[in-house]
Amino acid sequence: GKTAHRYTSPHLCSYEERFVIGMDTGKNRYITSTEFEIAVSRVAPFVEKLRLSHFEALTVVAFLIFSNIPADYLILETGMGGRLDATNIVTQPAITAITSISLDHTEFLGDMIEMIAHEKAGIIKPNVPVIVGARDPEAQRVITEIAASKKAPLSMVERDWDIHLLDGAE
Repeated sequence: GKTAHRYTSPHLCSYEERFVIGMDTGKNRYITSTEFEIAVSRVAPFVEKLRLSHFEALTVVAFLIFSNIPADYLILETGMGGRLDATNIVTQPAITAITSISLDHTEFLGDMIEMIAHEKAGIIKPNVPVIVGARDPEAQRVITEIAASKKAPLSMVERDWDIHLLDGAE
């Protein structure tokens, strides 16, 4: 009975795939190319002035589009994730999730798992539940410490839940 919009990246064929309106209502849809073009034209004057990255500009486009259509929830997938991610502007999410930690975006997040875990844990907000799928023990240690310092309820893979393939699943 709840509605949700979804912003994900990257897209496979068109930018419009990143923006889904009205998930779980049976009426969900990608935004139209016209909706996308209108939002981009409104954001474009600020891209150079504010030195927005490609992902930051698209995140502003997402917020602009979704602000005009009511929903109960907004599901935001991060770009590189963590403290410096454009989606981290949301200060009071209902829940946060860190799916995995690996050596990615090392030029921004650091070149060690512990450093990357610390940066990605930057999405953890005070008293907001966080679900963690990271399996690396050092990443789990860092995230656990940060969650505890922010009094964020933590649900961790292999400790509180696990994932198993169903028979016949690949």
